[in-house]
Amino acid sequence: MVRIRLMRFGAKAKPYYRVVVIKSTEQRNGRAIEHIGLYNPLKDPYEFRVDKERVIHWLRAGAQASETIQKLLERESIWQEFQATKTKKPRKKPKVPRKKEAAIA
Repeated sequence: MVRIRLMRFGAKAKPYYRVVVIKSTEQRNGRAIEHIGLYNPLKDPYEFRVDKERVIHWLRAGAQASETIQKLLERESIWQEFQATKTKKPRKKPKVPRKKEAAIA
């Protein structure tokens, strides 16, 4: 499974993060498939920059966003845009059993 999550950089007590697309089995700072943004929580207000088109592309392709990334995307209204573009599958009508016609003998 592919996930969109944060990769930590920076010194002790001064973190900043890259937003990356990575296999869920990789370590936190393992090899990423693609870097799509950054997040700096120490700036006031926080700095969060992502390539919106690439985020939506990966989400449509089936990537799962971590809880933190999902909350950040919701704050930037990217998550709502993704939810609006999801295609809804049409509901199938329930099958009505046919009555067997009486056989004329």
